[in-house]
Amino acid sequence: MRIIEAISPYVSLKKIGVKYIGLCPFHEEKTPSFTVDDKEGVFHCFGCSLGGNLRDFVDLVRSRNIKLPARK
Repeated sequence: MRIIEAISPYVSLKKIGVKYIGLCPFHEEKTPSFTVDDKEGVFHCFGCSLGGNLRDFVDLVRSRNIKLPARK
């Protein structure tokens, strides 16, 4: 599974160049600081400094008990 496929249900991402950007699911923010590099298979938040690979994202979601957002 690609990292973008795992993250996109939790974060509304917009493609900017070769990366994707969105609001971090791990802290409250109004300006997107969460980036995903699908080619490298990593994510990073410039707001809370969390980052890592696909396994790290899954572990963070589980440990923080983050639920999928309601779809509009």
